[in-house]
Amino acid sequence: MKRSTMVAVVVALAVLACWSPAAKARTGFTDEGNMSLSIGGGLSSNVFSIGGSFGYFIRDNLMPGICYFYVHESRDKPVSHTVDSNQLNLFLRYYIVDLGGLIPFVTGDVGYENRSQSGADIVDQSFNLYNVMGGGGIVFFVGSNFAIEATLGMRKYVSVPKALEDGDFDDQKLEYYIGFGIYL
Repeated sequence: MKRSTMVAVVVALAVLACWSPAAKARTGFTDEGNMSLSIGGGLSSNVFSIGGSFGYFIRDNLMPGICYFYVHESRDKPVSHTVDSNQLNLFLRYYIVDLGGLIPFVTGDVGYENRSQSGADIVDQSFNLYNVMGGGGIVFFVGSNFAIEATLGMRKYVSVPKALEDGDFDDQKLEYYIGFGIYL
């Protein structure tokens, strides 16, 4: 996603927060004992992703959780091939302040990824990767329990196998997620 598009999404959510009476009618979205269920994904010219997460507020504004994503990529470099990955992450979010249904947060996660690549001109391979990510985002409540979530962060892969280092694999990348959440 281009930077200008992400800025436009953030501004649009901020403006919508001003006109969300359902979200303003309820407070305590991030209180201890609440839960969050989310689903999200992305689609671009060569990447499809979908996933979900579950989190539980162990203290006011503090939510650890678990997230799973499936990603399918079509690539042309160094040769035409596809990449499928299953990602499992443990995350920790801190929600900063409730601005009337718009809540910014900081987040960090550690993750495991099983990455498989295949194609006519390459050897089919599977890799186990480990990563860390730090970033931030916003949650915008459009109803008493329903929210739109946007996250932006930098993911860094550790101990990348030599076979991936020699190809087109980027061990550090900027990631974004747009999703929908239910807070109970």
